[in-house]
Amino acid sequence: MLLKRFIRILAPAVPCAFFYSITMIIYRIVEGNWFYDESFSIINLLASLCGIQFAWFIPPGQVQGVIYGINPPTWYIDSLLLCFVIMTFLVWLSNKTHISPAFCFFFVALMGAYTYKLGLNFPFLNWAACRGYYAFFTGILLAMFDRMLSSYKYDRILRIR
Repeated sequence: MLLKRFIRILAPAVPCAFFYSITMIIYRIVEGNWFYDESFSIINLLASLCGIQFAWFIPPGQVQGVIYGINPPTWYIDSLLLCFVIMTFLVWLSNKTHISPAFCFFFVALMGAYTYKLGLNFPFLNWAACRGYYAFFTGILLAMFDRMLSSYKYDRILRIR
């Protein structure tokens, strides 16, 4: 199930990565330097096509030229895939421990926000990954809350008798 979701979500990254790569090369030819001093490499392209970012593994503050992803759409897709893997693990863990997955999602959202705010530079706990954590899991919690509210009968509240 996770592999099918992974392939389905990663499919839009392929045209984005190739188009951005071609655009970067054309910009380099026309202007003589890289766009915003970003370098382009085949390893960078292959990493984005695989749905990974080296910034998750290697903290950006330690290594010069760490790959954040080819461009913002692929960064978003890569972060989405990482969050889906974490969400699948959290649902499995909550089923084993009989704890509501909402508590696990809330914990990961807070962990992402505080890691981003504190500026930690650990693998999988740096700004490149944690922005996705708190955005993704806060969105899931809001969707769960919306579903809970929409199933509640508003006419009981609004009816005055």
